[in-house]
Amino acid sequence: MVRMTISRFFKHCAIVFLLTALVQSAFAQEHDKVFTITTTATSYSLEDNSFVDGDVSSGVRLVFVAPKTGVFSVKFVMSSGGAYYVYEYPSDAYASYATRNYLGGTGGTYSYTVPASKGDSAFFMVGQYSTSYNSLPIEVSYEELQSYTVTVNGKDTSVLSGNYAVINASSLLSSTKAFLNWKIISGTGTFGDSLDISTYFYPSSDAELGVDTKAVSVYALTDKFKSYTYNGNGYQKNGSGYAVRTSYTAQDSGNYVLFVNTDYDSYVFRFGTDSSFSSYSSLSCYYYPCRISFSLNAGAKTYFELYQYYSAHYSDSVSVRVEKTIGVYAEPDSVGKGYAYVGGSSYSSDFTHVKGDTVTLSASANSGYRFNHWEKASGKCTILDSAKVNAKVIIDTECHVKAVFAPGKVYSITNKSKDYTTAEHYYSQYASNGVRFMFVAPSDGAYAITFKSKE
Repeated sequence: MVRMTISRFFKHCAIVFLLTALVQSAFAQEHDKVFTITTTATSYSLEDNSFVDGDVSSGVRLVFVAPKTGVFSVKFVMSSGGAYYVYEYPSDAYASYATRNYLGGTGGTYSYTVPASKGDSAFFMVGQYSTSYNSLPIEVSYEELQSYTVTVNGKDTSVLSGNYAVINASSLLSSTKAFLNWKIISGTGTFGDSLDISTYFYPSSDAELGVDTKAVSVYALTDKFKSYTYNGNGYQKNGSGYAVRTSYTAQDSGNYVLFVNTDYDSYVFRFGTDSSFSSYSSLSCYYYPCRISFSLNAGAKTYFELYQYYSAHYSDSVSVRVEKTIGVYAEPDSVGKGYAYVGGSSYSSDFTHVKGDTVTLSASANSGYRFNHWEKASGKCTILDSAKVNAKVIIDTECHVKAVFAPGKVYSITNKSKDYTTAEHYYSQYASNGVRFMFVAPSDGAYAITFKSKE
């Protein structure tokens, strides 16, 4: 009997616990609730409809779910004075609001325009403005606005009547297809600019849009200048501007220069071996005329894109050619005496020049030596001002030059006055190292050595 009583007791307790859990669950469902906005104006208040029962700070949470693709107006109306804040949230987490708007006074109204595809959601919360108004009702509802559906490449965009859709043709193009113009496949409306890859469309009915395209040409470059127009020979890039695509195939292995001439600043993109023109490896030539140096093996091909981004210069021409470079080499006449450089750099060779170019030479002497002159070692080239440490050479073929150095000189002091300058008579390396003198007494006696500065 005792055993049965205990058993019944536990069964009774289990039933009580189960009923308690069900009540708590029903209570949670009733009070931890997000209300769905409908076309029927429905009243809510913080005291009666807060997300968490008894906690007005949790607000009245609401969600709008689009029944179809279109544009909708979600409306909040204060029906009996007072004031609330209305928050718009980007997700159902209700964590960080996107906008907050004050709504107050009898009949005070605030509306949100919501373009949406079928099933899309928008999230809102009515929040406290003052504790005095927590019991006052606010009405919430939505209505569908007159709108049109604009379809581009299978993607629908809802546009409020009288408004426009921003359209871009990039999804309809490829690396081999260039944009020509927009066209209406079905429906009615007008384009902001049908010749612009990114523009506006003002629908007057549901409309499907497409584009006309042309094949993107790639022009083969040679060693002769050839001119192209950006918008005539090129294609319209996504965003803005026109670009002309080119390629060059090397006949021999070596170093080359791309020459670019145009009347206004633009860009040159180098795509290397990427024939799809999808990822450039360098960006050069902001000012013109300009040169771009590159290396290729025999038979290899590289690609360039000539890009004009200023609308006023879309019709400008650009002239280009490619030429193999000539090597210029400089070296000291003897190891240990000094260094010789080409092209205004710290390198002893330069492969960025072509026939007829004037190239800078420079030399630096080691301790105990000073620069004397330049001389040609081999090749067809002409050295200008060969006695100057910073000279020029005009090249015709591959050119080798030498910097000739001489030992530092110590000048003998005599009984005759003579002028010296540190710029011309310095001992070695640099003028700052000064002029060196030596006096040898011709016989026993006392001598006076005089140094006089001249203006």
